[in-house]
Parts: sequence; C-alpha cells; structure tokens
Amino acid sequence: MVLVILTLILISVGLIAYIYGAVRLAKFGFRISTLVGLAVLLFPPYTFYFAFKKAEVNGKELPTALCCFGLVLTLLLGGIFWQPLSMTFSGNIDQVEELMTPDRGEQYMADYDDDEDVEEGEALPAGDAL
Repeated sequence: MVLVILTLILISVGLIAYIYGAVRLAKFGFRISTLVGLAVLLFPPYTFYFAFKKAEVNGKELPTALCCFGLVLTLLLGGIFWQPLSMTFSGNIDQVEELMTPDRGEQYMADYDDDEDVEEGEALPAGDAL
C-alpha cells in the first residue's frame, strides 16, 4: 500500500510540474495570439513544438524543463506501476499487498531448493523446464 501511495504522490508531482510548465509556456503563446495560447494549453504535442521550435524568447527554459520532466515522469511511473495501481483502483488491494510481502521470495527460494535432487548433468523432463 505504501508503494501505491508513493507512486500516486510522484505521479501527482509530475502532473503538477507538467501543468505549471504548460501554463507558463502558454503565457508566451498568448503574447503571439489567442489561438496559439489555447493550442499550447490544450494540445500537448503543440506545447512541445512551440517550446522547442517557435518560442524564441528568454525565460522559456524553466517552463520547458518542467513540462518535459512532468510528462516523462508521469508516463514512466504510470507505465511501470500500472498493475499495482489498477489493482488498487479496482478494489483488489489484498492482491497488491500479497505481491509485496517479503516472505514470498523466501517461499520461492524454498520451492527452488526442492529441485536440487536433479543432478547437474541430468536433463529435466519436458514439463519441468525452468
């Protein structure tokens, strides 16, 4: 449960950084025109296009960095921890906690040690392949 909460906090930090960076970049977009400012706010690919290609003003470095950092952090954490997050949101928190127990590894090692009766040169049957 702690891992899920920590992941949600980090994803929230990433989203806040992305939103803050996009709003700060939109300020430069609204100086050009209303359409450009709205496109920067509402269409993320255009936000990056505007930040890297069109906006040639001083002071865009921090918003661009925050925008990129926030988006990458959110996508990476959401992708890596998708299974625990989806289990938590679907109400299967017991399965998440079962996956995180430290004695699960000890149980696996105990099961692995039971296979030591097979000698090194001896082949395993087809159904018992590791």
